[in-house]
Parts: sequence; structure tokens; C-alpha cells
Amino acid sequence: MSERPRRVALVSTGRSDYFLVRALARGCEANDLDTRLLACGGLFGTDGLASQVVEDFGNRAILLPTHVEGDFGGAFVRSASNCLFAVGQALEAVRPDAVLVLGDRFETLPAAFAAVQLGLPLIHVHGGEISEGAIDDAIRHSISKLAHVHFVSAELHAHRLMQMGEEPWRVHVTGAPGLDVFAERTPLASETLSERFGVPFGEDAALVTVHPETIGAFDGSAAVRAVRIALEAVGLRAILTAPNQDKGREPILAALRTWADESPNVAYVPMLGEYYPDALRAVGVVVGNSSSGLIEAASVPVPVLDLGERQAGRLKPPNVISAPFEPKAVEAAIHQARSPEFMTMVANMTNPYGDGHACRKAGRILAGLALDDRLLRKRFVEADCLPRISEQPHRSRT
Repeated sequence: MSERPRRVALVSTGRSDYFLVRALARGCEANDLDTRLLACGGLFGTDGLASQVVEDFGNRAILLPTHVEGDFGGAFVRSASNCLFAVGQALEAVRPDAVLVLGDRFETLPAAFAAVQLGLPLIHVHGGEISEGAIDDAIRHSISKLAHVHFVSAELHAHRLMQMGEEPWRVHVTGAPGLDVFAERTPLASETLSERFGVPFGEDAALVTVHPETIGAFDGSAAVRAVRIALEAVGLRAILTAPNQDKGREPILAALRTWADESPNVAYVPMLGEYYPDALRAVGVVVGNSSSGLIEAASVPVPVLDLGERQAGRLKPPNVISAPFEPKAVEAAIHQARSPEFMTMVANMTNPYGDGHACRKAGRILAGLALDDRLLRKRFVEADCLPRISEQPHRSRT
């Protein structure tokens, strides 16, 4: 009787990671791995993707409606608690050989803990990154310390994980999975996008996404107002997308809807979903504080305004201009982003987050990974035992 294929359970907890996890699942399947998707958390929220999950994965999807609605801390705590219990039960039923999680969502941490508590090898994607303006930063590092294998998006992030005591052989520089989504997709024309969503895409339009800063004081409505004043001063149209399901999203949502209701040059599209890469290609500038502006947008490439502190510390490609949420600063940054000199530089840049082949690399590594006690027994490497990071960049053995 033949042995069953190696089974990998992939966890998705919201719209911010779903299409990346889906691409990773395809990379695993290309390497003859058996995949299961555990769908939970924000995938069942007001702007969730539960129906998309079923369409994409069919009976390989395990639906875990753990989300609790509410823009307050208690709702997020209960959602995380539900996720821990539901994912634990699902993993016992699925019996995977390994579990893969991505990023830094608050529901992802309990999913990672459940895997480790059940003695399952845990693979973490996008570790070693920094986003100082969000609690996600601490969650990401916590997951990294639980994980047994790391697929990181850049050399710098591999260095950071080794600084955190991770053994170098566990860390693989694969690149960012989001770039694979761009590489494999035939882009829609801006006219087709405009017809599909009923919004005016084009070079004179800005794609705007504002998420809460979940550390420190942050006025979401004031942040949206600053962007609105600047775009109106410059004369750009705007396509507005909803914020993540983070604490503090409701004031942002209210301000976005008011802006869209009051302006004929603005459209509110709660979620672009799988058309997000097409939208990035079909606008003149990206404005806000989403990590996608720093990671995926460099593959278009399109100028990006990274505003505020949410993404502070993250590796920023040359197409990114940082500015505070202040009208004059945002306006000045827009002028800089749309200048001929900046546009020429952007057109000739290379994305530092990879080459668009992260998912197949990850699948190949997973297929050949020795799932033994050595993998599960983590050893902390002292800093003085590591290579000199500034002189000897890490190269993954892939």
C-alpha cells in the first residue's frame, strides 16, 4: 500500500493573507504536496471571503467561522480565543505533516500556537519584518519564535531572524508570495476594471488604503481627512478601499464613506480581492499605509506614498515616499511621486522582495524537508556564534 503524499495545512485568517496563502497552496501542489486550507478569523467578517474560499478549494477547505464582530479589544480577544480552539480541533482531524502560516494577524498567533502544542512542524512566511506602528509587529516576532522553518522575503529579514536566535539552516530566502500573484496573472486593462467596479481607474487616479495604527494614539478620521485634502488640492480622483479588521477601523470606514458620498471624483470599493494586482497597475499612485504598497506595488512598479507610522521600519523600495498624515506633507509627496524624474526612476527599479517565484521555492523546500526530531528541537544561537551579518549575507540552501 503506497504512502500518502505529504500533507500541509495552510491557515488563512483574513483578506490580507488569503490570496498569498492560495498562491502558496498552488506552489505546494506543484511539488506534489497534499494541501488543506484552514479558513478562519476575518475571512468570515463583514468584508470576508468565505465564498471565495469554497470556490477555490472545494472540499480541501475547512471552514472555521471564529470571527466576532466589534471594533473593541474584547471582540478581538474572543476571536483569537475561538481561533485557537477551532484550529486545534481541525488540525487533529486533518492530521497534517506540517502547518504553514503567513504574516502577523492576531488570529494567526493562536493558530500557530495550536500547531506547536500538537507537536506539528510550523512554517512561518514573512517573518523578520518590522512594522513599528502596529501590534502586528510583536505578533509576527512571536510567531517566528514558535516556528521551526522560515520562508522570508528578503536577505535583511533572514538576518533579523538569526539575530533573534534562529538557527541559519531553518531560514530560507524565498521572496514574497504576493509577487507570484503578479507574475502569474494577466492584467486587466484599466477600462475593463472601471466597467467591472464602476469606478474611474487611470493615471489620474489614486488607490487609497488607510489602516489603523494599533500602537499609540491614532485618529483614523483625521488621517483620511489629510489624504482627502491633499488629493483634492492636486486634482486626483480616488478609489478608496476598506481598512483591515483591526481595532480602530470604524472611524476610518465612516470617513471614507462620507468622502465617497460627497465627492463625484471618488469611489468606495470595500474589497478588490483578486483584482487588487490589476488595480495597482491601473492607477497613477498608491496612497496610505498598507504593507502591499511596500511589497507588491514595487512589481508594477507604481509610485507609493507610505503615510504615518504603521509601516515604520519595514524595508522600503525606491518607489516609496514616506510622509506624515498631514495635508501639506501628503500634497508635497504626491507632487514628488508624479514628477518626471521620480517616474523615470520607478520605471527602472527592481523589487527587493523577490522575483515572483517564492511559492514554488517554498513548495520545493517543504517537499524535501526532513520532518524529524531535529526540526522540532529548536536551539537558540547566541549572537557571537553567528556570521558577521554586515559582511556575510545569508544565502538560503534551496
